[in-house]
Amino acid sequence: MRPKATGRFGKVDAMCAAGVVLITFVTFLGVCRAQSRQLVHVVRQTHDLSAQVADVHRGRAALEQAQERLETVQAELALVHRRIPDDLDTEGFLKDLNGVAARNKVVIVKVRPGEVTERDSYCDAPVAVEATARFRDFYSFINALRDMPRLATVEDIDVRADRDGLCHVSLTLKIYSYKETDDGRQEEE
Repeated sequence: MRPKATGRFGKVDAMCAAGVVLITFVTFLGVCRAQSRQLVHVVRQTHDLSAQVADVHRGRAALEQAQERLETVQAELALVHRRIPDDLDTEGFLKDLNGVAARNKVVIVKVRPGEVTERDSYCDAPVAVEATARFRDFYSFINALRDMPRLATVEDIDVRADRDGLCHVSLTLKIYSYKETDDGRQEEE
């Protein structure tokens, strides 16, 4: 047996119920669409932030590499500063030069120190050297100049070989020193 309806449920009520269901469904779809747009926006922002984080990591790595290069350059500069004395001390340099020549089987024939030139914060002076040696010994001598306790740069070089394989060499080295200020202190760059 069927229960009897106690109230009146008519077509209008059914249409209202259908309308409420339809409005609820449309509202639900609108909310879903809005949330979907927000989700797409959040995903885009997440991708942008990920790219920025990757850029920060690349930037940090580049900064670390630059800091390592800077430390290397600073260490090399400190070594150069240690190799530049407070005065030219040409005699001391010539003694060191003769030692390097003897260790490398180079015979120094003649040495002529030149005039001192004052620069902004340092002085330099050329030293003309004439020597004889076998080529390989002279090559070793030139490389050994780089390891001297005193900074000396090769400014000019002329090598002539004779028939016996002996090289006659003329070279100009330049030596450096810091310049004193008026109060006697050494200038620093």
